[in-house]
Amino acid sequence: MALSMHLNHTVSSDTLLRVHSASCSLSARSRLQPRPPFLCRRKVTTRCSAQSPSQADETLRAKRKISIEDLHNPAHIGGSAKSEVSVQDFGSDLSLDAYMQLPVEQYYELDPTMIWPLEGNRFALKVPRVNLFNVWVEPLVEVTVHLSDQRDAVVIQATNCQISGSDLIENLHLDQRFCLSFKVTLTWDSAQESAQNGSKRSNTPQQIGMGHIQGDLKLDVWSEVIQPFNLMPRFALEGTSNAVMNALVTGLLPKFMDRLGDDYKRWATDPNYRQARKAATKQESLPK
Repeated sequence: MALSMHLNHTVSSDTLLRVHSASCSLSARSRLQPRPPFLCRRKVTTRCSAQSPSQADETLRAKRKISIEDLHNPAHIGGSAKSEVSVQDFGSDLSLDAYMQLPVEQYYELDPTMIWPLEGNRFALKVPRVNLFNVWVEPLVEVTVHLSDQRDAVVIQATNCQISGSDLIENLHLDQRFCLSFKVTLTWDSAQESAQNGSKRSNTPQQIGMGHIQGDLKLDVWSEVIQPFNLMPRFALEGTSNAVMNALVTGLLPKFMDRLGDDYKRWATDPNYRQARKAATKQESLPK
């Protein structure tokens, strides 16, 4: 595995063994001993995967927002990705332009298992579990979605994040020891624009009636280095974490773009679906 090869070249086996042993020791102690007072925190009673939209909203509202200035000597890690999907542009009232400028309240329709409506243009985004060594975290991210002033881009941006995780993550209160910056920018070319810009985009012939949606994702995370990861050299820890983050975002963005393309096709070809989405924007976001 590329990650393992990277570690072997940057960190000695003795260091990795000490990190693994310390992590196992801390996890074992956390299960057998009560938490010291300075490590006590609000107990997370539900994992992200079990939360309803209203529970997710309550969780995110309760989370104190952390800034970089609040953190002590944080490590800086992150990842970025770009992806593009081609779609048949149905034109007129069913054009790609019309779809991309739909009310942002409808975005949860893309994947209701991962994106939950909160209120207005606020959504909860459930990120798949991230594993690093023998610990794991599950982020629940509050994002806002809005059209740019020129109405030529859709911007998805994080405003808060809560994480739950394995015993080590919970006991060392990592949820209050990190902050992040997350932004996805979606742009698009209609079939007409794609035809006009074909020579600029590539040397391959453009398909008549085809439009394109582009996604650009940037993720930055600042986190205090908790035990036992403080045993690792900072450059090795950040390098390893960056590899994990890049693998995460380069896997997630293309899937999201494919869902977006499939959703546009369904919206353009299914009148009942269009009507249902239109009606959904008139209802309250959170269930009673």
